[in-house]
Amino acid sequence: MKIFYCTNEPHNPVDLEEIRRLEPIANVTVVCSSKTCFSSSESLLKLNAPGWFKKSIQLWLRSCIVFARVPNNPIGIRFPELNIYRKSKFLAKVFSILWAIKTTPGINKFLPQYSTLALFPFRCVAFFYKHKGTSEDIVIYNSLFINVTEFIWFLTKMRKSGAQLIANVRSWDNPYYVQFDSTADCYLTWSAHMDRSIEKSQRLEGRTFIHWGPNQFRKFWQFTCTNEAAIKDRRESIDVGYAAAFGDPIITFAEYSYICNLSAELKSKGVNHRILYRPYPTVDPQLLVSKRTEESVVVLGIDSPAIDRYGDGRETIRFGSHLEKHQYLSSCDVFLSIGTTFTVEAFLHGTPIIHFYLPQSERIDEDAILLFKRIEITCVHFFEYFPGALPFVESVDDLRLALLGSQTQPVSRELLLERLGTGGLDKDINLNLRELTHFN
Repeated sequence: MKIFYCTNEPHNPVDLEEIRRLEPIANVTVVCSSKTCFSSSESLLKLNAPGWFKKSIQLWLRSCIVFARVPNNPIGIRFPELNIYRKSKFLAKVFSILWAIKTTPGINKFLPQYSTLALFPFRCVAFFYKHKGTSEDIVIYNSLFINVTEFIWFLTKMRKSGAQLIANVRSWDNPYYVQFDSTADCYLTWSAHMDRSIEKSQRLEGRTFIHWGPNQFRKFWQFTCTNEAAIKDRRESIDVGYAAAFGDPIITFAEYSYICNLSAELKSKGVNHRILYRPYPTVDPQLLVSKRTEESVVVLGIDSPAIDRYGDGRETIRFGSHLEKHQYLSSCDVFLSIGTTFTVEAFLHGTPIIHFYLPQSERIDEDAILLFKRIEITCVHFFEYFPGALPFVESVDDLRLALLGSQTQPVSRELLLERLGTGGLDKDINLNLRELTHFN
């Protein structure tokens, strides 16, 4: 038996952690399309598809979105507002009209799931293809098809050979996207709560789930449990942590600009503070500072070198270490959250958190309108996934009051751990062979 682990991010520490957890079960073959792929396993399978082939697949996958069923959630229903076709106003208009038509309940329920439609031409070709393999093989891949473009033909061939395909649900928001794979034999998830999110959002029933916890948080949780936060010198100024939620060029500067405006407004209302702004990992901090500076906003860089994320020059990224995150959160009196996933690290660290959301009536400037419109679509489920743990404020005046009393607010770790899956965090539990091979 072999386990094939598909990754297009060869330097991602989460991928390396997952490979480490799989290696005690069986031989792991890392399937990678990157020119710079490496792994800790002995086996490596590199896919060297020509550029025209990759671009053709990407074009096909983008077109499938237009004709696929819409998931039962705001991310799915308001998907056109994410500006996927922003380079062409005509395409954007057509896309919005088609989306409005197909979201009609009487039409939407008859449309195919996105992954079923996306795989159709590949399955037709595979019908005539003889692939040597074994039904004992297992393929683990990202549950979002947008992240496995290079592996679609490989996945189709492996299914043809009888291999079991297991979709890895990497983040709390994955079940809400159109591109979620509904064809997998099994899903690796965080917890039973995530299972229910998949069933409700994607309208899937009777699927098999294996809980192995959130691997991107396990090591950080263990690190914080063994390293106490440094005791801060108390002073009149409040240090507010803020981790950017978006790396999209359209929203990146609007987010930063709004936080600068917010900080200036808080200062005018008598809140002596600094906002410790942690940029999105794919954003160069110097680009933000070159656009604008605000005395009470300190832009911090992630203390790690920028690396080629996919090995093809598309994007650079900085992966923060557990120590860097620990030291950053230790320097914060409170963490300001708008639904970014970094809020989970703040939870695990024990940093007081204030959830902030500005309703439409409070959005005055263009930056606020753009930022919170995007939050309405992509981050709204974060508050549903981790509800009721800390104050939820909806105005700058309420934020001012919450900041002045932030150090008295409790952190509901019990709720967080239940939603994350305590078995995947508290213990270094590896999957076993029976879980991966016996679904029924």
